[in-house]
Amino acid sequence: MRTTVLSVLMLMVTTGVYAQGARELEFGGGLHLWNLAQHYDFSDFPTGPTVDLTWVRWRERWGAAFGVSGVLSRVDVREGNYTVERRLPVYGHVTVRYRFRPDSNGNVWSVGIGSPWAVFWERNRPRVWDSEGGYWTMDRRPQAVEGKLAVATLLVHTEVLFTRRVSEQLKVRGGVRVAPLYYPLMLQPVVVGVWDF
Repeated sequence: MRTTVLSVLMLMVTTGVYAQGARELEFGGGLHLWNLAQHYDFSDFPTGPTVDLTWVRWRERWGAAFGVSGVLSRVDVREGNYTVERRLPVYGHVTVRYRFRPDSNGNVWSVGIGSPWAVFWERNRPRVWDSEGGYWTMDRRPQAVEGKLAVATLLVHTEVLFTRRVSEQLKVRGGVRVAPLYYPLMLQPVVVGVWDF
């Protein structure tokens, strides 16, 4: 339901006539920090540097951003974790943004809320029943490792960004994305170059 409401809102935001400079392309990088609070109720995803690409469409104050972040890292093997490896996840996001407090130099703040998803390669060890111990355990045989392409829908993220104008068509934008709302399961500081067209 939440995804449907966000999709309808973004369609409303992205329709209509747009003024000059209403479209932007962001390219840069950041650092994806996963599960800083160490809540072990969640699956492990990599922490590492990111490459970020986002397309933004603005109206006067509201905008819609469609982007991807590739994390250049992997989850290490850990004792007791049945996931052998998750590597090089690509996070996509659809974000509604609002910009405010513009100054005479064209610098501006923006906030956003969106729904992310992830695609990643995952290698698992299946669980097997230990009839002697009476519990499930990992299958430790090397030939038991299974590889697959996986897709996950993550929790809603928020972002706060500051944009500084460098030239007529070029800006620098920096800030942070956090997901979800109630504690920082994911924290991603980013710095991107922005091209107006």
